Amino acid sequence: MHPSNTVSQVNEFIAKRDGWQYKVYAIFFSTVLALMLIYFHSQSWFASKRIVIVVVIFALITAYLWYSLLDKTASLIVNHQGIWPKRRKVIPWNIVQRFYFESWHHKVASYFMFIETTEHNRRIKLNVSDLDKTFHEIAEAINQYSNGYNIEYGGITRHTP
Repeated sequence: MHPSNTVSQVNEFIAKRDGWQYKVYAIFFSTVLALMLIYFHSQSWFASKRIVIVVVIFALITAYLWYSLLDKTASLIVNHQGIWPKRRKVIPWNIVQRFYFESWHHKVASYFMFIETTEHNRRIKLNVSDLDKTFHEIAEAINQYSNGYNIEYGGITRHTP
């Protein structure tokens, strides 16, 4: 049997952010910042502290957007220990009861993964909107790595207005 294409060679499934909106915003803010610098360079813009503050704010937003765009750290890792979402601790398999996905389609589509745990009947909500993997790839990896644990997959629920 061939190994799944969604599982990396280091025995873990890695999903990274693939946010196209960061590219659009980064290009927009970079262009606005460049135009502001060109325009205010010809003026005596250092005389007005408000202009300096506006330029600094645009520069900080631009730097954050480029950082977000170029950030290639894993946003979701699934391995034999459990599920590790970025900015959270590992959720071990022995406390996971059930997981499922929901997609909300309003002006912008949002995708979430919910993990129900045995710890105080807690439900963990993870935003998986911008990941470079699909629902099916994530579910396949969870089923593969949680082998031996009785974890229920609740499927995908789609919500539209």
